[in-house]
Amino acid sequence: MSSPENSLQAVHYRPGQEPVPTDPYVSEAEAHLMAVVFDLAEEALQNGNPPIGAVYYDRATGDRWGARTTDKTTRKINGHAEINVYDLAHLTVGDDLSSGILLSTARLCSSCTPPYAEGNIGRIITAAPRRLVFPLTGLMRARKINMHELLEDGATDTVSVKNYELDRALELFALYAQMNNKRKGHKVPYEIDPILEPYVEKYALDREASGPVLKPMRFKPVYATDGSLLEVLAED
Repeated sequence: MSSPENSLQAVHYRPGQEPVPTDPYVSEAEAHLMAVVFDLAEEALQNGNPPIGAVYYDRATGDRWGARTTDKTTRKINGHAEINVYDLAHLTVGDDLSSGILLSTARLCSSCTPPYAEGNIGRIITAAPRRLVFPLTGLMRARKINMHELLEDGATDTVSVKNYELDRALELFALYAQMNNKRKGHKVPYEIDPILEPYVEKYALDREASGPVLKPMRFKPVYATDGSLLEVLAED
């Protein structure tokens, strides 16, 4: 059985206040946009990049932009889908992102989050968390500062919806792992979240027989004052 933190969740970040759980509602329009995100992710995968697509949608104007991750083929360090899509949108939306929605197949990294935190992004909808992508692919290792901390620290009024279409995202990342892990020498750790087991078996991913190849990562839950789960963060 998968861990509770893999379920659909939402957190509301507010200026000067502790983040609180909220309704993880995804509208029909947002679901349609997420379908576009996955189309972009599949294109990224076909091009030899991690399967990450992103869409930025401006609720005030109805404008939208889409982009793919390109960092592996362009060797551009910040060639992440979330940065690429803001590069496309910024001439129109500027630095006020309060009416915007960002959608992505993966949780934002510590490099991609700051522009959205500084711009007071209205909503972020993501599929796969880094703590699940890393064991499969060797990509997106957990850091001490992640999206959660950056949104919590910023003066932002943002709702973050997490784990939307999680299974579909994990399928793409497992396929990426099948295509790249042998070449890169990454093996799936012996101990993983049970939600990953079907993908490891389906794609016959190489696995360490006796324990993790890399230093094991420990995770700690972060709870709101009412006891509700907010996030799962890496420990030192």
